[in-house]
Amino acid sequence: PANESSDAEDRVIELAVDHAFNAGSIVVAAGGNEGSGQVDVPSAYPHVLSVAATDASDLRASFSNFGDFVDLAAPGDSVITTAPRSLCASGYQVASGTSFSAPAVSGAVALVDHVRPGLTVSQRFELVRRSARDVGTPGFDVGTGLGVLDVSNALSGPVPVGDGYEVDDDVYWITGRFAKSHRALLRRTRRSGRATGRVSGFNDPTDVYRVELRKGDSLKATLTGAAGSRFALGIWSPRTRGLDITENRTRGRLLAYRDKPGAGERLTARKVATSGSYYVSVEAPHPDRADTTYVLTVRRG
Repeated sequence: PANESSDAEDRVIELAVDHAFNAGSIVVAAGGNEGSGQVDVPSAYPHVLSVAATDASDLRASFSNFGDFVDLAAPGDSVITTAPRSLCASGYQVASGTSFSAPAVSGAVALVDHVRPGLTVSQRFELVRRSARDVGTPGFDVGTGLGVLDVSNALSGPVPVGDGYEVDDDVYWITGRFAKSHRALLRRTRRSGRATGRVSGFNDPTDVYRVELRKGDSLKATLTGAAGSRFALGIWSPRTRGLDITENRTRGRLLAYRDKPGAGERLTARKVATSGSYYVSVEAPHPDRADTTYVLTVRRG
């Protein structure tokens, strides 16, 4: 559970998950067995498939945790599994838990990777989630997420649009050795740029983009999304370093910020003081079960 680890330990685990995702691997985690809305880690971290457990009736098992962090579910109640002979003479026993549901999803992820090798890690992640068979309340629900794992549909269903810039959750991921795969939206020879992406409260809370500005330039950033979308849009200075945004270190770094309901956001940074790399962040500021797509346009004046 989240309250059993320190902030420093949480950060190490989050970075490990992000590095795995960046390398093309998907982390799958059990949602927890307290039968409550308690948020477990690492299942609630970004870029992790969080798995709940269902019973024989395709309902959330009574012990399975629930919440907006749940992505999908798989059978986990009264599962026949192997066991040490010291505990069970036959070598088999009946057991329950989300720890039995998560391996089923891990196996599906491996099969999708093998059968559909041309997909990006972002597309594979979304495919396993979105191919789930809907149960219970139509659409997303906090008990089973997007539904029960459907391996056949995951192997043959339509490919969702991926978020090609991942991982891009912080300045850490778009500079230094990661910069080649995250080219600047604005450069000295390019006065405007455009990007599309997707954010959600648990799976991908923040996208960060780099823009190159010269002393005296102004920057206009415009963000649009579907009606009812909620975003936070920020412009950050060259003083911003790795993990500053995710650690909410804003002093001397954040130049402009806007957070409000609605389909559009607009920010301007006027006559910047120094030349260098500036950053634009798009955030889902509150936990949200929906994946919200957006279009970001930036222009140097």
